Amino acid sequence: MKIWYQSITDLREVPLYHQALRGVLAELTPDQCEVRIIGLREGTFGGLPPVRALRDPQCYDDVASQVAENAATAQREGFGALVIGSFVAPGLLNARSKLDIPILSMAELVVLSARQMGKSTRLVSINSDQMGMTSSLLAELGLADGAVRTTRLDLADERDISNAIRDPEPLCAAFVDACQDDDLEQVIVPAEGILALVVRSAQLRAIRGRPVLDVFAISLSAAFAAARIPFSPSTSETIRSNT
Repeated sequence: MKIWYQSITDLREVPLYHQALRGVLAELTPDQCEVRIIGLREGTFGGLPPVRALRDPQCYDDVASQVAENAATAQREGFGALVIGSFVAPGLLNARSKLDIPILSMAELVVLSARQMGKSTRLVSINSDQMGMTSSLLAELGLADGAVRTTRLDLADERDISNAIRDPEPLCAAFVDACQDDDLEQVIVPAEGILALVVRSAQLRAIRGRPVLDVFAISLSAAFAAARIPFSPSTSETIRSNT
């Protein structure tokens, strides 16, 4: 069984993250299975931080096109499912409408999982740009309501925080400080890839008794489960014709 893990960044720009991500996904991958990590084309963001660049409609459309192309490649090469490993997901619904393999969104999977565990969900983003794009995605998916709350850390961008992989303490402390409210039935989500990886590596599993979700474990578990479900072209066509 093969899973395609689509990162929404140019992995060449964040080598520490890429290396750490490979380790985490390898740890979570069962024997006889493969997870292939694919980033975006070099130069996609023109030297800008990814989330800031994605505010430009032309860049957003380019990333959506890359996701669609890669999803088509994944299906053609026999992958069982594709996971968009990000809390922004350009091209998600378009790819789902055109392809037969499951196209999964980390943000969607994690929020749905959180709803099974607590009365509300606290999404912690790295800055206002990323928080806004994540909120827009959840609204598009019908998951934005009063049970989902967002907090931002006001960090510059993904490239700046990638060094936290070497020195996680300051970032973890900022993450914990952002989650110090009185809602004890809340589920906490590190809602950005590098942040989630740093929190996971620090084994930060709870804050004041509230669970901190492992977004990578949730996403891969769902992908392996989805890949086992028979999903024929005729089934896909029926779903599309009824939407």
